[in-house]
Amino acid sequence: MGGTVRRWEITDEFGQRLGCGVITAVILPVWFFLILFAVDDTAALAVAAGLFVVTAVFAGLALRRARRLPRSVELGGDAVRATVATLSRSGRREAPVDQLARVDIGTSLGVWPLRLTFVDGTVWRLPRHLDDLDGFLAALQERNAALVITDHNPPEPDGPPDGPA
Repeated sequence: MGGTVRRWEITDEFGQRLGCGVITAVILPVWFFLILFAVDDTAALAVAAGLFVVTAVFAGLALRRARRLPRSVELGGDAVRATVATLSRSGRREAPVDQLARVDIGTSLGVWPLRLTFVDGTVWRLPRHLDDLDGFLAALQERNAALVITDHNPPEPDGPPDGPA
């Protein structure tokens, strides 16, 4: 009996925000490089050169991180041999679901607030902005009953802050 493959993609809104961030990170060093040719003052030249170097390093890190960022997550196999896989521009990673020990949903301004921790200590970092995060977590829990899922985000209030109107 072959298992089905379920796939979760990052949301379009998150993909657009990520793209804008990477474009900004790449444009800033170009801007400071052009400023190097426009200034005559030695102090201003040193500041522009320093800002160019710092933003160039951030641009390199942003490009590397965007390349490694998983764009989709797949859950495949059957009840006996279920696997979880991430797909990014740098390749595909796959592991058995029964080796998954913990899922932590973090609070972060960064791109990686979802952490999958395996029994051997390996940690996969994923964006929390999947098209159906609750469905993904439920599917993982269904395939691995021993899985511990921890949400570190504060619960949202059920009603208005001042109580019922």
